[in-house]
Amino acid sequence: MKKDITRIMVALGVTGGLAIAVFFLPIYPCGYFDGSSYAGYGYHSLADIASEGLEWDADIVPNMSEKYLGDGPYVVQPQAWIMVLYAPIILALAFFGVELSKRDLLKLAA
Repeated sequence: MKKDITRIMVALGVTGGLAIAVFFLPIYPCGYFDGSSYAGYGYHSLADIASEGLEWDADIVPNMSEKYLGDGPYVVQPQAWIMVLYAPIILALAFFGVELSKRDLLKLAA
């Protein structure tokens, strides 16, 4: 019984840590626009997008486009189609947690 609780706690810790990393790491691509012209791109986390919304103002562009000649202000727009890719990532993390809780991690550690 104690091994089952240990496996479940380790699985929750690992998958919870991975889910938090997916939510807080700046891996989500966003485009920067000045009116209708493309100014560049940058990366933000899902936490930024959840707090700011689907459009917000910015003063600087992390990766300025070479073709852009303006000077701002900029509007940040997350690439909405990439959100479709996050559903399989979250499902894979959940599946990984279930598989991790099934294996005997105590034998691997010994």
